[in-house]
Amino acid sequence: MSDKVYFVSGGSRGIGFELVTQLSARPGIKVITTATNPDKSADLQNLAKERGNIHILKYEATSEADAIAVGEQVGKLVDGIDVFIANAAIGGASGTLVKVSAKLLRDLYEVNVVGTILLTQSLYPHLLKKKTRTILYVSSIAGSMGQFLPLTVPGYGQSKAAINYTVKELSFELSSENFIVTAIHPGGVATDMAKKFLSDIQQRNPELYEKIKDGSIAPAESASKVLEVLDSLKAEDNGTFRNYTGETIPW
Repeated sequence: MSDKVYFVSGGSRGIGFELVTQLSARPGIKVITTATNPDKSADLQNLAKERGNIHILKYEATSEADAIAVGEQVGKLVDGIDVFIANAAIGGASGTLVKVSAKLLRDLYEVNVVGTILLTQSLYPHLLKKKTRTILYVSSIAGSMGQFLPLTVPGYGQSKAAINYTVKELSFELSSENFIVTAIHPGGVATDMAKKFLSDIQQRNPELYEKIKDGSIAPAESASKVLEVLDSLKAEDNGTFRNYTGETIPW
């Protein structure tokens, strides 16, 4: 029996690194992951050398050529992908929509949305080769309109709302091919991205900061919970948006 293959984008740090770490510790698993600069991703490189079942590919999310190259390289490494975890993303500081710069809006949309869709297109033929056919998009409650948080994260929130729509659209498009496409909020994770955001909140809204500062979880815990949800997915979960605890989140 061939190994089960997971593809995790953005595996060099934060939740992505923990997902790669925990998945590669399982027996009968191969993990393919990406980094913008693989040669500078020391922790990921060391993990790959230690485990022997991790392949690291270069992927810069604004590069269409990189997305195409990833698809070509995957075809040389494995005979298909079982699960694609679309994790790679960038964050933005809190702020106001009336003052956010056009550059920040474009950067967030290009990386978090366009880059993710291009990578999905590149990996789709490889997902078709396996029966598992599961895609998990790491989204955020910041993109939920039905459960709006009293925070303003212009650009980031919009990009995650667009990812949520992408999940709904793909879950419809690919249902006849027996795909399971879902979105997950990984929790308030204590990553470098989140720490920067909290620091900004502390300056702008000290009262809100006091309410949310102790609610974060470690990347390892988030990854573990995300994988629990992933492992439990069934056909009827296609097109859903869940918390890392497994609870359904309004779109």
